[in-house]
Amino acid sequence: MGVTWDSHAEIISLESEKIKQLIEEIIDEDKKSTNLGISSVHDLRIEDNSVFFNSGGYGCYGYDAYYIRDYLFEILLERYEGAIACFEYVKPCQSQYYYFTTSFIKSEGKVDWDDEENCLVHKQALIINENILDDDEKEMLNREESWDDSFEPEVFFDFQWAWVWSINIDSLLKQKDKMPSLYSIYQKCGNNEAKITTSLLYSWCDDKQISEEELYLAINECELDCLHTIQNFWDTILDYFEGELPDNFPSFKTGSGS
Repeated sequence: MGVTWDSHAEIISLESEKIKQLIEEIIDEDKKSTNLGISSVHDLRIEDNSVFFNSGGYGCYGYDAYYIRDYLFEILLERYEGAIACFEYVKPCQSQYYYFTTSFIKSEGKVDWDDEENCLVHKQALIINENILDDDEKEMLNREESWDDSFEPEVFFDFQWAWVWSINIDSLLKQKDKMPSLYSIYQKCGNNEAKITTSLLYSWCDDKQISEEELYLAINECELDCLHTIQNFWDTILDYFEGELPDNFPSFKTGSGS
């Protein structure tokens, strides 16, 4: 059995009813055939120009590390000839130690996967624990660490961009009421760190500077901050797209109220 993911998806278009109907048709096809193998769809609903749904912890819609199933996002872009943008933020249901977003955007007309002005597929990972990286990935990360902790996609599955979660001390101080456990640990163990990562927290625990209970409380805050980050990635997605969208094309709602 493969790993499981908890995906929350939003699709925007000028025809939300039609998009919802297409999703229902694809679900129905999938129930009658094993050829599609799409992840399950739960809580399907419309809100203005957005269609929302989630996987109930059993998959995602724009990424498969093993390439054994079709993407729901991919099928939608192939079947819908209007302008469309699909977005999901995904958290692990097991110990994968990374979160990610996927985005599929298409201008009006038939999809052309080779034309960047017609469609965009973007996949971005946020790693909560860099210990899952192999030595080559860590070396690449260290070379880039001076500016934003990012590295090229070929070293981490097929994500276009990936980075390791961290929080700058200045940001932590501003959020000390939101992250009280992490702030308490920093007050106890901090020694002129510019930022805190989860690996640093684990090292403090290994050195007996903090207890396991303190560690897990802080890690939980880190994961909530990570989730907040990927939820709010929506506002940068459309900026990547090189094609044209209708003047009245809507914006994503995901993250806007977070």
